[in-house]
Amino acid sequence: MEPALAELKERLGKAMDLRRAGAVLIWDMTVFMPSGGAPTRAAQLATMQEIIHEHSVDERLGELFETLEPYAASLPLRSATGPRRAASRPSSQRSSR
Repeated sequence: MEPALAELKERLGKAMDLRRAGAVLIWDMTVFMPSGGAPTRAAQLATMQEIIHEHSVDERLGELFETLEPYAASLPLRSATGPRRAASRPSSQRSSR
């Protein structure tokens, strides 16, 4: 059970890191980007969204959720948010496997 939970946290954390990187691109576009940079930034954001989507629909995530369903069901409702909080930390703050 622990390896599956660690893998799920790592995968969800990477997806969150990608979303945060996309947010930085949008912030930079709004604050600093020269007017001629819009086509390049649009391509960068499209690539970022494609990668995020690929991570979000990865079949392995479904397998991990199925594997961890009995574990999640056994947790008190309040405890079930713990993995979500852990997964939202930047990868530099997560332990490596």
